[in-house]
Amino acid sequence: MSSTIYKLIPEDVHFMPEKANVEQVRSYLASIFPVDKISIEQSEDIQFVDQGENFDQITCPSCDTVIELKWWHQAMDNAWQSAFKDLDVQLPCCSAHNTLHGLHYDFPAGFSRLIFEIENPEEEVTAEQVRMVEQLLGCKIRMVNARY
Repeated sequence: MSSTIYKLIPEDVHFMPEKANVEQVRSYLASIFPVDKISIEQSEDIQFVDQGENFDQITCPSCDTVIELKWWHQAMDNAWQSAFKDLDVQLPCCSAHNTLHGLHYDFPAGFSRLIFEIENPEEEVTAEQVRMVEQLLGCKIRMVNARY
């Protein structure tokens, strides 16, 4: 049986909120979803937050060209060597400079030190709920819809 996990991550890869803000978000999410379906992962290290089986393709944010997976895997290997502290890349399609986090992942994915996860919710996380999390944390949020 497949699992759906909504992962809410800050758009700023390095962002780490105050403990009180994290607790406010946890309380807010617990008021909407069953508590046993919510988890929070915080780390000093940046990690790739994937979309699991929902992965389709990656495109360049500058020219919309589909990025070859071979190039992306090499870029990920290079970034992994710095523990994802250096995500800067020069794109092979148009030579634009961006980051691995800034690429267009279809479905969304990204990098973060903070992940709020909601496992198998009965209803989808709404745009309004994401905006409330943004207000409570004080940062923009990216939602990663993962299926495993």
